[in-house]
Amino acid sequence: MKSKPLTLLFILTILAVLLPATSTSANASYKSLSVTSSSLPPIPKVELLSQFGGVVNTIAVQGDYAYAGIAKRLVVFDISNPAHPTLAGQTEPGQQTIRDIAIK
Repeated sequence: MKSKPLTLLFILTILAVLLPATSTSANASYKSLSVTSSSLPPIPKVELLSQFGGVVNTIAVQGDYAYAGIAKRLVVFDISNPAHPTLAGQTEPGQQTIRDIAIK
């Protein structure tokens, strides 16, 4: 009867010794695969300036104007001052979603 508790204690002791060694080697291999921030390109800062309702499906830019297909409307922005774009105009909603814009 006394041999069973001793056997269980022996098995638990062996597991306690082996498990940390296994997880340490797993962490070591994980660390060798890590990517340092210096190897990544810098992320540009994006700031929300304003918001218009609807899904933007396409955008085209020519000169000082940006043309956006927002749901079923064509919306035109004056971007002559990129820090402060302004609404130059928009169409009434059409019958179909605007999915592409071609500027000639």
